[in-house]
Amino acid sequence: LGLGRAMVKPDYTDWGPRLGFNWVPFKDSKTDIKGGFGLYFTQANMNQYEVEVDTTQYYLVDAFSNSPGGTVPPSFNLNQLFTTSLPGSAPTVSFINPNNRDPYVYEYNLAIDHTIGTWLFEVSYIGSNTHRFEVRSNLNPVLPDGKTIVPQWNAIQENMDVGNSDYNALFGRIQRQFHNGFSMTAAYTYSKCFSDPYQDSFDWHPLDLKLDWGHCDYSLDQNFTANAVYQLPFGKGKRFMSSGGWSDAVLGGWEISGIASALSGGWQTLGGNQNLGLFVNSLPNVTGPVNNTSLFSGIGKHHKLGPLFNTQNVHLES
Repeated sequence: LGLGRAMVKPDYTDWGPRLGFNWVPFKDSKTDIKGGFGLYFTQANMNQYEVEVDTTQYYLVDAFSNSPGGTVPPSFNLNQLFTTSLPGSAPTVSFINPNNRDPYVYEYNLAIDHTIGTWLFEVSYIGSNTHRFEVRSNLNPVLPDGKTIVPQWNAIQENMDVGNSDYNALFGRIQRQFHNGFSMTAAYTYSKCFSDPYQDSFDWHPLDLKLDWGHCDYSLDQNFTANAVYQLPFGKGKRFMSSGGWSDAVLGGWEISGIASALSGGWQTLGGNQNLGLFVNSLPNVTGPVNNTSLFSGIGKHHKLGPLFNTQNVHLES
């Protein structure tokens, strides 16, 4: 393959342009419109590098069962390895397409800022698209009839560069510059993120990855944060007790600050214990409403942890 010590051919086409602008449309300079676009290239997951540098170019793994009770010597010879005549699992093979290319990301944003006195108001759109990130699929899953495509193999895993994700967010911010002893910032983000299963998440439909497109498991759709600083009006140069002396030494220079945040939870994909093959996740069927807000009452009290959804409406396929 002409790969040398690497398992993937070098990619010499990673050209990442950047473009940005900043426009002040009015003479009072209180309104600012800005935006940008960039193409960025990322690196493969650390496990991907581990596969590339810690293993031979071609490798497979096979597990065999010893004699009952673990007798010594084993009940098979070396010339029987990787055959179907021994008890234990069939061999598992993992490989990487040598023509895999580097993952890349499009990032873009547009923001409008407006200043009124000491207050700054901002509304912005933020988006990104990721392509060619790593997806690990078992090309030999267990089919509905209980058989595999290639029965003499346990799993045939390919490390592919076919993953995609899409992120879009609306961001708002209000900020007050420090004035008369007070400053504050409040920000809110509403976002949506959809993705194929990332490498170490594996997939649910290895023969049709389009069916696995869904919410990113790390996505937080709503995120609100706020912080404020208030300088107490006591001490020299302040409104109260400004004469100095002991009152300034004891009460002067104090301030109160606080940080608050509220955010929605991450997405969770329900799974099961069905055997669909190595590196393949199983999905249950939803037969009725899942969300039930009445179940939330008492969560966190008296060691109550759940449930958080109607479990009777989630069933594994038979």
